[in-house]
Amino acid sequence: MAVSLSGNHPFPLDAVAFNTFDHSSSVSFRTSPSGANYGVITYTPRNTPGFDYDQYFTYPSANGAAAQFTFSFNASPAAARSYFLSAGAKDLTADLTSPSFLSPAEQARALLALAEYAKFANIEFTQANGAADIVFYHDERYGRTGFGRTDFDVSWSAGGDYRISNIVGLVGIGSLNDPYMYVHELGHVFTLKHVGPVQQDSETPFLPSQYRDNLYSIMFYDVTSADITDPGERPTSHLQLFDVYALQQRFGPNMNWHVGNDVYTASSFDGLRQVLWDAGGTDTLDFSGQTANQIIDLREGAFSTLGGFSSLNSTKNLSIAYGAIIENAVGGAGSDKVIGNGADNMLSGGFSDDTLYGGDGADNIDGGGDNDLINAGSG
Repeated sequence: MAVSLSGNHPFPLDAVAFNTFDHSSSVSFRTSPSGANYGVITYTPRNTPGFDYDQYFTYPSANGAAAQFTFSFNASPAAARSYFLSAGAKDLTADLTSPSFLSPAEQARALLALAEYAKFANIEFTQANGAADIVFYHDERYGRTGFGRTDFDVSWSAGGDYRISNIVGLVGIGSLNDPYMYVHELGHVFTLKHVGPVQQDSETPFLPSQYRDNLYSIMFYDVTSADITDPGERPTSHLQLFDVYALQQRFGPNMNWHVGNDVYTASSFDGLRQVLWDAGGTDTLDFSGQTANQIIDLREGAFSTLGGFSSLNSTKNLSIAYGAIIENAVGGAGSDKVIGNGADNMLSGGFSDDTLYGGDGADNIDGGGDNDLINAGSG
């Protein structure tokens, strides 16, 4: 399959990840509701003239090698308070009180979060003892949530591009301490931002209102209508469609992820809403074992509603990453809608009365033995 990240995404990239910094400005926000028991983080970029990531961000190496990051669970807690004020004069300060090491269970959650990023983006992680590019720790000062932040150096290359180097990150986990928080806070380390207003957050611009939803980004939560501790506000611990696109624009896609001929079934997923990224081969979404009415949509940037997912993720539970091509789909025993893409698709509706739409490719469409509606498309 071919891969292109020039998909027609319906959102401004700078609403998902930081795009433009001005060297004279800073970002100040609270990570939890205001009050004496919560901290404020102030981030002031240094040596950073205003620049546009969309045009100039060139962190991926010219030869396609993965960006390398170290991470640590045992950096000195006493040093964490001033981690960004040490060698390199990093300009992030955090009002920490008593940072402590993560427990083994917490470390396991952090490792899963790192793996979530590595499967989509061209980045690799190595664990270190002590100081590292990314430091994890636990601190109750930040209440139930946590925080994540990054800093980096910017230099001008001979070729006229801004080079991003020396990325360092700090991830603090509060008492809520579930997998969602690790993925969300690590997103800030990799320049992802809140995609909608959150308390005193000033990280504008935000996504258009119709996209301010955890359906599109794990960096969104709506504290005006529900508390972040409500499971409905954090129904998944996976990066979402817009997050994956922004990360792959930053670091390049992981082109070693699922390069064979893969068959994805309900058991391929953990029941939580997520994004399907597949870097090669001829691939199939096979949900023939499901009895519910399903929507199987193979188009990049589209959502499917599949059986076998949790009750909090019962609709629009799988999206296809921009640039990924899944060639084939098989429906189940319900009345399914199966939608092809621009590739040469093999589409099967399975049992019951199904609706199947081919795309622009040379498609093979089988409705099954019931009363089916078939639109072959233009291929």
